[in-house]
Amino acid sequence: MENEHSNDIVFQGHTDSVTSLSYNDQLEHVVSVSCDQTLRVWSLKTREQIGITSKHATQLNSVNIDSNGLNIISSGMDFRTCLFDYETLKLKFVLLNGGAVTDHSITKDGNCLVCVTDISCQMNLWDLRWRKKVFSIPDIHENTPTCCLFTPNENCVVTTSTDGSAKCTDLRSLKTLLTLRDHRNAVSSAAIARDGKLLVTTSWDKAVHLYDIETGNYRREGPQILADGHTGSISSCDIDDNGIYLATGGHDKCVILWDTEKKEVKLCLKRHTDWINDVHMTKDGKWILTASKVDPIINTNF
Repeated sequence: MENEHSNDIVFQGHTDSVTSLSYNDQLEHVVSVSCDQTLRVWSLKTREQIGITSKHATQLNSVNIDSNGLNIISSGMDFRTCLFDYETLKLKFVLLNGGAVTDHSITKDGNCLVCVTDISCQMNLWDLRWRKKVFSIPDIHENTPTCCLFTPNENCVVTTSTDGSAKCTDLRSLKTLLTLRDHRNAVSSAAIARDGKLLVTTSWDKAVHLYDIETGNYRREGPQILADGHTGSISSCDIDDNGIYLATGGHDKCVILWDTEKKEVKLCLKRHTDWINDVHMTKDGKWILTASKVDPIINTNF
Protein backbone atom coordinates (compact mmCIF):
# COMPACT_ATOMS: atom_id res chain seq x y z
CA MET A 1 0.00 0.00 0.00
CA GLU A 2 1.44 3.36 -1.00
CA ASN A 3 0.99 6.33 1.27
CA GLU A 4 1.44 10.08 0.89
CA HIS A 5 1.30 11.33 4.47
CA SER A 6 0.13 14.84 5.31
CA ASN A 7 1.73 14.46 8.74
CA ASP A 8 5.27 14.58 7.35
CA ILE A 9 7.66 17.06 8.93
CA VAL A 10 10.26 18.38 6.52
CA PHE A 11 13.51 19.96 7.70
CA GLN A 12 15.45 21.99 5.14
CA GLY A 13 18.91 23.42 5.59
CA HIS A 14 21.61 20.99 4.51
CA THR A 15 23.28 21.86 1.22
CA ASP A 16 24.37 18.32 0.35
CA SER A 17 23.38 14.71 0.92
CA VAL A 18 22.10 13.94 4.44
CA THR A 19 23.92 10.79 5.51
CA SER A 20 22.73 10.00 9.03
CA LEU A 21 20.31 11.13 11.72
CA SER A 22 19.24 10.44 15.28
CA TYR A 23 16.70 11.66 17.84
CA ASN A 24 16.58 12.13 21.60
CA ASP A 25 14.46 9.83 23.75
CA GLN A 26 11.97 12.59 24.55
CA LEU A 27 11.32 13.16 20.82
CA GLU A 28 12.12 16.84 21.17
CA HIS A 29 15.03 17.06 18.77
CA VAL A 30 16.44 15.44 15.66
CA VAL A 31 20.14 15.70 14.83
CA SER A 32 21.51 15.17 11.32
CA VAL A 33 24.86 15.10 9.54
CA SER A 34 25.70 15.57 5.91
CA CYS A 35 28.23 15.62 3.11
CA ASP A 36 28.14 19.41 3.57
CA GLN A 37 30.38 18.81 6.65
CA THR A 38 27.80 20.14 9.12
CA LEU A 39 25.92 18.73 12.08
CA ARG A 40 22.50 20.29 12.60
CA VAL A 41 19.92 20.09 15.38
CA TRP A 42 16.20 20.47 14.66
CA SER A 43 13.20 21.08 16.91
CA LEU A 44 10.25 18.74 16.36
CA LYS A 45 8.01 21.30 18.07
CA THR A 46 8.87 24.38 16.01
CA ARG A 47 10.08 22.40 12.98
CA GLU A 48 13.08 24.70 12.72
CA GLN A 49 16.84 24.38 12.88
CA ILE A 50 18.05 25.33 16.36
CA GLY A 51 21.75 24.54 16.11
CA ILE A 52 24.59 23.96 13.68
CA THR A 53 28.27 23.13 13.98
CA SER A 54 31.04 22.26 11.54
CA LYS A 55 34.09 20.65 13.12
CA HIS A 56 34.80 17.96 10.54
CA ALA A 57 37.06 18.52 7.53
CA THR A 58 35.14 16.16 5.23
CA GLN A 59 31.71 14.59 4.96
CA LEU A 60 30.09 13.12 8.08
CA ASN A 61 28.77 9.57 8.00
CA SER A 62 27.25 8.84 11.40
CA VAL A 63 25.60 10.63 14.33
CA ASN A 64 24.04 9.69 17.68
CA ILE A 65 22.52 11.36 20.71
CA ASP A 66 23.37 9.42 23.87
CA SER A 67 20.48 8.16 25.98
CA ASN A 68 21.48 10.47 28.84
CA GLY A 69 20.85 13.47 26.64
CA LEU A 70 24.28 14.86 27.44
CA ASN A 71 26.26 14.40 24.24
CA ILE A 72 26.01 14.26 20.47
CA ILE A 73 28.61 12.10 18.73
CA SER A 74 29.53 12.42 15.05
CA SER A 75 32.01 10.56 12.86
CA GLY A 76 33.29 11.22 9.37
CA MET A 77 35.66 10.59 6.51
CA ASP A 78 38.34 12.71 8.22
CA PHE A 79 39.12 9.78 10.58
CA ARG A 80 37.59 11.73 13.46
CA THR A 81 34.86 11.06 15.99
CA CYS A 82 33.72 14.26 17.71
CA LEU A 83 31.80 14.53 20.97
CA PHE A 84 29.70 17.66 21.46
CA ASP A 85 27.76 19.03 24.41
CA TYR A 86 24.09 18.35 23.67
CA GLU A 87 22.85 21.76 24.86
CA THR A 88 25.56 24.08 23.57
CA LEU A 89 27.13 22.07 20.70
CA LYS A 90 30.50 22.93 22.20
CA LEU A 91 33.16 20.44 21.09
CA LYS A 92 34.33 18.44 24.12
CA PHE A 93 36.96 16.23 22.51
CA VAL A 94 38.01 14.38 19.35
CA LEU A 95 38.93 10.72 18.91
CA LEU A 96 41.29 9.84 16.05
CA ASN A 97 40.63 6.57 14.26
CA GLY A 98 42.84 4.66 11.82
CA GLY A 99 40.72 5.41 8.80
CA ALA A 100 37.58 7.06 7.49
CA VAL A 101 34.75 6.20 9.89
CA THR A 102 31.78 4.70 8.07
CA ASP A 103 29.60 4.09 11.14
CA HIS A 104 29.59 4.14 14.93
CA SER A 105 27.35 3.04 17.79
CA ILE A 106 27.20 3.88 21.49
CA THR A 107 26.21 1.89 24.57
CA LYS A 108 22.99 2.69 26.45
CA ASP A 109 24.88 4.41 29.27
CA GLY A 110 26.83 6.51 26.80
CA ASN A 111 30.18 5.34 28.19
CA CYS A 112 31.50 3.32 25.25
CA LEU A 113 31.58 3.78 21.51
CA VAL A 114 32.37 1.32 18.74
CA CYS A 115 33.24 2.43 15.22
CA VAL A 116 34.34 0.85 11.96
CA THR A 117 36.64 2.34 9.35
CA ASP A 118 37.13 2.15 5.61
CA ILE A 119 40.33 0.88 3.90
CA SER A 120 41.87 -0.42 7.15
CA CYS A 121 38.58 -2.23 7.85
CA GLN A 122 39.20 -1.98 11.57
CA MET A 123 36.82 -1.92 14.52
CA ASN A 124 37.69 0.36 17.43
CA LEU A 125 36.16 0.35 20.89
CA TRP A 126 36.52 3.58 22.86
CA ASP A 127 35.92 4.40 26.53
CA LEU A 128 34.35 7.86 26.33
CA ARG A 129 34.82 8.53 30.04
CA TRP A 130 38.60 8.28 29.77
CA ARG A 131 38.82 9.15 26.08
CA LYS A 132 40.92 6.06 25.51
CA LYS A 133 40.86 3.30 22.94
CA VAL A 134 40.09 -0.03 24.63
CA PHE A 135 41.08 -2.13 21.62
CA SER A 136 41.31 -2.15 17.85
CA ILE A 137 40.66 -5.16 15.62
CA PRO A 138 42.20 -4.80 12.14
CA ASP A 139 40.66 -6.41 9.08
CA ILE A 140 37.35 -7.09 10.78
CA HIS A 141 36.04 -7.50 7.22
CA GLU A 142 37.66 -8.08 3.83
CA ASN A 143 36.18 -4.87 2.45
CA THR A 144 34.54 -1.64 3.63
CA PRO A 145 32.43 -2.05 6.78
CA THR A 146 29.05 -0.39 6.33
CA CYS A 147 27.39 -0.67 9.73
CA CYS A 148 28.12 -1.50 13.36
CA LEU A 149 25.85 -1.88 16.38
CA PHE A 150 25.91 -3.30 19.86
CA THR A 151 23.75 -6.29 20.66
CA PRO A 152 21.05 -5.56 23.29
CA ASN A 153 23.16 -7.09 26.09
CA GLU A 154 26.16 -5.10 24.79
CA ASN A 155 28.42 -8.13 24.98
CA CYS A 156 28.89 -8.27 21.21
CA VAL A 157 29.02 -6.02 18.17
CA VAL A 158 27.37 -6.81 14.85
CA THR A 159 29.08 -5.45 11.73
CA THR A 160 28.18 -5.53 8.04
CA SER A 161 30.33 -5.01 4.98
CA THR A 162 30.53 -4.60 1.24
CA ASP A 163 32.31 -7.97 1.25
CA GLY A 164 28.82 -9.50 1.49
CA SER A 165 29.01 -10.61 5.10
CA ALA A 166 27.62 -9.79 8.52
CA LYS A 167 29.61 -10.71 11.62
CA CYS A 168 29.08 -10.86 15.36
CA THR A 169 32.19 -10.22 17.46
CA ASP A 170 32.47 -10.99 21.17
CA LEU A 171 33.83 -7.98 23.08
CA ARG A 172 35.49 -10.09 25.76
CA SER A 173 37.34 -12.66 23.68
CA LEU A 174 37.49 -10.45 20.54
CA LYS A 175 36.59 -13.55 18.56
CA THR A 176 34.09 -13.74 15.72
CA LEU A 177 31.14 -15.74 17.01
CA LEU A 178 29.10 -15.70 13.83
CA THR A 179 29.63 -14.97 10.14
CA LEU A 180 26.65 -14.74 7.80
CA ARG A 181 27.15 -14.84 4.03
CA ASP A 182 23.64 -15.28 2.68
CA HIS A 183 23.32 -12.09 0.64
CA ARG A 184 24.34 -11.93 -3.02
CA ASN A 185 25.85 -8.45 -2.77
CA ALA A 186 27.15 -5.92 -0.25
CA VAL A 187 25.43 -5.98 3.14
CA SER A 188 24.47 -2.39 3.87
CA SER A 189 22.84 -2.39 7.29
CA ALA A 190 21.64 -4.43 10.26
CA ALA A 191 19.16 -4.13 13.11
CA ILE A 192 18.45 -6.22 16.19
CA ALA A 193 15.18 -6.47 18.12
CA ARG A 194 15.39 -5.24 21.70
CA ASP A 195 14.92 -8.75 23.08
CA GLY A 196 17.82 -9.96 20.93
CA LYS A 197 15.74 -12.67 19.26
CA LEU A 198 15.68 -11.25 15.73
CA LEU A 199 18.60 -10.04 13.60
CA VAL A 200 17.86 -8.22 10.35
CA THR A 201 20.27 -7.51 7.51
CA THR A 202 19.75 -5.55 4.29
CA SER A 203 21.72 -5.57 1.07
CA TRP A 204 22.37 -4.10 -2.31
CA ASP A 205 20.79 -7.32 -3.61
CA LYS A 206 17.40 -5.67 -2.75
CA ALA A 207 16.57 -8.31 -0.12
CA VAL A 208 15.93 -8.23 3.62
CA HIS A 209 17.10 -11.25 5.63
CA LEU A 210 15.57 -12.22 8.97
CA TYR A 211 17.58 -14.42 11.35
CA ASP A 212 15.83 -16.08 14.27
CA ILE A 213 18.64 -15.90 16.80
CA GLU A 214 16.59 -17.51 19.57
CA THR A 215 15.94 -20.80 17.75
CA GLY A 216 18.94 -20.77 15.43
CA ASN A 217 16.78 -22.18 12.62
CA TYR A 218 18.75 -20.13 10.10
CA ARG A 219 21.72 -22.46 10.61
CA ARG A 220 19.77 -25.32 9.02
CA GLU A 221 17.26 -23.56 6.82
CA GLY A 222 18.90 -20.23 6.07
CA PRO A 223 17.33 -16.85 6.80
CA GLN A 224 13.77 -15.87 6.04
CA ILE A 225 13.92 -13.55 3.04
CA LEU A 226 11.75 -10.51 2.33
CA ALA A 227 12.35 -9.84 -1.35
CA ASP A 228 9.16 -8.39 -2.83
CA GLY A 229 9.54 -4.81 -1.73
CA HIS A 230 12.42 -2.70 -2.96
CA THR A 231 13.33 -2.39 -6.63
CA GLY A 232 16.79 -1.01 -5.87
CA SER A 233 19.62 -1.48 -3.40
CA ILE A 234 18.58 -1.24 0.26
CA SER A 235 20.74 1.16 2.25
CA SER A 236 19.37 1.19 5.79
CA CYS A 237 17.00 -0.49 8.23
CA ASP A 238 15.64 -0.15 11.74
CA ILE A 239 13.23 -2.19 13.86
CA ASP A 240 10.77 -1.10 16.53
CA ASP A 241 11.15 -2.06 20.17
CA ASN A 242 8.57 -4.84 19.87
CA GLY A 243 10.50 -6.46 17.04
CA ILE A 244 7.40 -6.52 14.83
CA TYR A 245 7.69 -3.58 12.46
CA LEU A 246 10.78 -3.04 10.35
CA ALA A 247 11.55 0.06 8.28
CA THR A 248 13.89 -0.08 5.28
CA GLY A 249 15.06 2.62 2.89
CA GLY A 250 16.78 2.26 -0.44
CA HIS A 251 18.08 3.61 -3.71
CA ASP A 252 14.61 3.19 -5.21
CA LYS A 253 13.60 6.31 -3.20
CA CYS A 254 11.16 4.26 -1.11
CA VAL A 255 10.72 3.64 2.59
CA ILE A 256 9.00 0.34 3.28
CA LEU A 257 7.41 -0.66 6.56
CA TRP A 258 7.38 -4.44 6.97
CA ASP A 259 5.46 -6.70 9.31
CA THR A 260 8.13 -9.20 10.35
CA GLU A 261 5.58 -11.65 11.77
CA LYS A 262 3.42 -11.79 8.64
CA LYS A 263 6.47 -11.35 6.38
CA GLU A 264 4.69 -8.74 4.28
CA VAL A 265 4.79 -5.07 3.31
CA LYS A 266 2.57 -2.96 5.56
CA LEU A 267 3.27 0.41 3.98
CA CYS A 268 5.33 1.94 1.16
CA LEU A 269 6.25 5.61 1.42
CA LYS A 270 7.36 7.50 -1.68
CA ARG A 271 8.23 10.97 -0.46
CA HIS A 272 11.87 11.36 -1.50
CA THR A 273 13.14 12.11 -4.98
CA ASP A 274 16.50 10.37 -4.62
CA TRP A 275 18.35 7.69 -2.67
CA ILE A 276 17.49 7.19 0.97
CA ASN A 277 20.64 7.00 3.07
CA ASP A 278 19.34 6.41 6.58
CA VAL A 279 16.17 5.24 8.31
CA HIS A 280 15.25 5.21 12.00
CA MET A 281 12.12 4.25 13.90
CA THR A 282 11.20 5.83 17.21
CA LYS A 283 10.88 3.47 20.16
CA ASP A 284 7.09 3.69 20.16
CA GLY A 285 7.00 2.85 16.46
CA LYS A 286 4.98 5.96 15.61
CA TRP A 287 7.60 7.85 13.64
CA ILE A 288 9.98 6.93 10.85
CA LEU A 289 12.89 9.32 10.33
CA THR A 290 14.57 9.32 6.94
CA ALA A 291 17.53 11.07 5.34
CA SER A 292 18.08 11.31 1.61
CA LYS A 293 20.80 11.97 -0.94
CA VAL A 294 19.35 15.28 -2.07
CA ASP A 295 16.23 15.81 0.01
CA PRO A 296 15.75 17.21 3.51
CA ILE A 297 14.95 14.97 6.42
CA ILE A 298 11.39 13.69 6.54
CA ASN A 299 9.67 12.36 9.64
CA THR A 300 6.51 10.39 9.05
CA ASN A 301 4.00 10.02 11.87
CA PHE A 302 1.73 6.99 12.00
